Amino acid sequence: MSPENSTGPGPEPEPSSAAYFKSIPWCAAHLTPSTESITYYHPPWTRDLDPGSGTASPASEGQQPRITVSDQFFSSTLNTAETVPRSLWFYPTPGSPSALVPTLRALVRLEAGVGGYPRFAHGGAVATLLDEITGLLCTLNRQRGALDRRPAMTGFLNTRFLRPVPAPGIVLAGAEVVRTAERKTWVRGWIEGEGGEVLCEAEALFVNLKGRL
Repeated sequence: MSPENSTGPGPEPEPSSAAYFKSIPWCAAHLTPSTESITYYHPPWTRDLDPGSGTASPASEGQQPRITVSDQFFSSTLNTAETVPRSLWFYPTPGSPSALVPTLRALVRLEAGVGGYPRFAHGGAVATLLDEITGLLCTLNRQRGALDRRPAMTGFLNTRFLRPVPAPGIVLAGAEVVRTAERKTWVRGWIEGEGGEVLCEAEALFVNLKGRL
């Protein structure tokens, strides 16, 4: 289960990856929609890092290192030129600061380092991206006060692989809140190719913890 974080910076005006994705016509079309405005989202983990800079702080002998960046898997392990060098997260601008954000999307550059079969992403990497975007949608809404602010974790992630996901390549990942009930939030996730074809999809459940981790 991956932790779904509760704290971190909110939206930022223009992440550094925006210029890269805006230079690609089909990506730019998602970033400049004609019918809605979008807000960029900076996840709780710092994505625009030099590779390896999100590692744990040094620890004294006999002590565990102190983690300074949440979600080490995305902020450090996958933050390399050979794996996932760029991503850009965004959502339709809501009508009020505390309104539920129903959907979150991300343009993600995948490299051969996440590959399984030649030219395609490993199924585990695909599931990881689906887990991340569905979880971050919950995180975003918890930061806004639209969902229970207590920490949450993945309860399940049911994934269906429909078509191979290209790697190297750029994909559009998406997530949508389906329903909420007490400590539970159900989310639908998917990954699309350049032409809008759905490559894989998932149903996820996130459960708020009763106490602190």
